[in-house]
Amino acid sequence: MSHETGTRQHSIPQFYQRRFIADGTGLIWVYQKDVEPRQKSVRNTAMGINFYAFTQNNTVDTESVEAGLAKIDQIGARVTKKLEKGERIGEGERFNLAEFVSVMWRRTEQHKSEAERKAAEMMPEFFEQHDEAWLVRELAKRGVAPGETSVPYEQQKLRLADVRTEYLNQVPDFLFPKNIVRSSMFERVLLAMDWVFFKSTPNTEFLTCDNPVVFNKGTGLKDRNAVIIFPLSRKLLLQAMWISNYRGSFVQLEDTQIRTMNRYVVRNAHRQVYASKRSNVIRDFVTKWIGSFEAVKAASDAK
Repeated sequence: MSHETGTRQHSIPQFYQRRFIADGTGLIWVYQKDVEPRQKSVRNTAMGINFYAFTQNNTVDTESVEAGLAKIDQIGARVTKKLEKGERIGEGERFNLAEFVSVMWRRTEQHKSEAERKAAEMMPEFFEQHDEAWLVRELAKRGVAPGETSVPYEQQKLRLADVRTEYLNQVPDFLFPKNIVRSSMFERVLLAMDWVFFKSTPNTEFLTCDNPVVFNKGTGLKDRNAVIIFPLSRKLLLQAMWISNYRGSFVQLEDTQIRTMNRYVVRNAHRQVYASKRSNVIRDFVTKWIGSFEAVKAASDAK
């Protein structure tokens, strides 16, 4: 499908990007390693053509995941707007925000790359554990019913072999999008933690990125020292921990503390960091720290 007829789909939603813009221009500053900052429209930032599309019954579905994301984004936007006014949120709204943050983790380009890499590594073992009956069902989804008289048995066998070869060569395109809008352990863990909403200062705002949900990937979220941080806007950042007693309060940080939070976010970035202004300080900060969490993980995996 060409770009002209494809659907623009955002891995980082436009409403969320606007929370990191200081004016009403709809233009956000984009930072990348060793690249001069540039201002881009949120319509064209963190966007891919048919990013959440998948093939089913020989038809490309570009709407199912988008529809689910639209509902979650709408709720997330409403709760974030309330928090930016300094208002406390109820338990139902805490659940809504936990669900939004959970989906924000799963919907990114970074998560897609990781999910497809892991799936590719597992695919040979997957086919060893799935018999021909499973392949027949896969063939049926492609419009050929098992035992269909118009398709000779030998031809069906060839098509089954094609499916196997196709999935071994390229991860099925439905694995990533169908995993995005669903309930998960992540949101239940987040909901059970103690929350605090940190506030920025006029001098130092919160940054965000194309992989904005930061948490302990090494030790895991069940570790007693686990922490999750997520920038809600340039003025507000959510932190969740097992060991704290903030109880959903709002806490003013100092500039140095905000920069520490920003370093976590930048280190977790995949390729881009987003801010409300152009700054050589931010540019150098991004060049130094961007993606360094992933670099440490890659080095660990290589051992």
